[in-house]
Amino acid sequence: MWCPKYRRPVLVGSVADRLRDLIGQKCDEHGWSVPALEVMPDHVHLVVRADPTASPSYVANQLKGFTSRTGARRGSCASRCATGRTSGRWCCRAARCSWCRAGSSTGRPARGARRS
Repeated sequence: MWCPKYRRPVLVGSVADRLRDLIGQKCDEHGWSVPALEVMPDHVHLVVRADPTASPSYVANQLKGFTSRTGARRGSCASRCATGRTSGRWCCRAARCSWCRAGSSTGRPARGARRS
C-alpha cells in the first residue's frame, strides 16, 4: 500500500487509469504478476507475485519510483499541483486547479485560492 503526499485524493479518473497502466507495464517488464490492484482516491492497495530473488522492498521501490517519475513527466495537473510543487517548472498552468489558475510567476496561488 502507498499513498500520495499528504494523502490528497488525486488518484481518480484518468490519473487512476494511468497508474494502473504504469504498474502493469513495470510488472510485465520484470515478469511479475498482479493478482490484486485497487486504486482508491487517496491510496493504492497492491498485491504483486514476484520471484523469490526480488525482495518486497525492491518491488515497492521499482513500482513507486517508476510511477512517480513517469507520472510526473506526463505534466498532469493532478500529479504535480497536488504535491505542492507549483514553481514554473512543475506546474502545468493549464487552469485545472486553483494553483494553476493563479498563474503567478512565483508559482504561488492567488490570495484566498485553496489547494485542490
